Amino acid sequence: MFVKITKFGLRRYVKLVESYRDEAGKPRQRVIATLGPRVRHFQPDLGPKWAPVV
Repeated sequence: MFVKITKFGLRRYVKLVESYRDEAGKPRQRVIATLGPRVRHFQPDLGPKWAPVV
C-alpha cells in the first residue's frame, strides 16, 4: 500500500492505494480509502539564512 495524491479540478486529494494484479496478470491499483483534501501545513518563518560554519 502507498499514499497517492490525485488532482480533481483545482483541489488535490490524498488516497490510500493498493497495488495488485488482475486475473490476466496485469498490474492494477485499487483505492482503499480517500483520506480527504490535501492540506498545506503552516511553516514558520525561519528568518535570515545562517552563514555556513567553516
